[in-house]
Amino acid sequence: MRRPAGGPGFSHRSSTRSRPSAPPPCSPARWQPRRRAATAIYGYTADGRVVRELTTADPEVRIEWAVHVANRKAAWYQFRLALDIPAMAGKSVARRNKGVDRRKLVIDPGRKVLDAASTATVDFSGGRFLDALDVPLGSMHTDAQGRLVVLGGRGHSAAPFNAPLASFGNNDGWCDDTSDGPVTATLTLAGHAATANRPHAATPAAPAGPPTRSCLDGSWRRVTRP
Repeated sequence: MRRPAGGPGFSHRSSTRSRPSAPPPCSPARWQPRRRAATAIYGYTADGRVVRELTTADPEVRIEWAVHVANRKAAWYQFRLALDIPAMAGKSVARRNKGVDRRKLVIDPGRKVLDAASTATVDFSGGRFLDALDVPLGSMHTDAQGRLVVLGGRGHSAAPFNAPLASFGNNDGWCDDTSDGPVTATLTLAGHAATANRPHAATPAAPAGPPTRSCLDGSWRRVTRP
């Protein structure tokens, strides 16, 4: 086995698995499943072969997780179609909440850190909308092996100043508790420190899929794949 230069025999990558969490203890007519993203770290050789998963069950492994999720939807462009597809070439889309300070539209609880060996739950709290509403964006904890488990928001939406709800999207003055953001892990293995990265943790409040378009009776209809 080749050892990568400067390391203890592994390079470090993370793997993510998403599945619904168990429903809360209430009547079936009332609960809605939350989504969760579970992230693990694996050791690789210098030529890319998997050695094993690195967990806190190994006394030589220490992991510190860091997550920074945010919700910037209200400060972004109106939802029409994705701006990076050919159908939108040369077209412009207005931003949401015209004339409002962009900083007050971003729900950002800041970077949160969790020791993988801890049994604590860290909430993504501290973010506010329009300086008027606290909006929690979910939480994170670890399982018995030190894998990171990120739970998204609870599917809540709100308008702190009672703005009208005119459509399924693009409603000024409204926010929800979906979010995404980067995940990093600081790994110490046999006294050697390294950083494992994955691009983002998405925390949707409910399952969703990319929109598709179909022509029916001469009109365009938007459908969402389950």
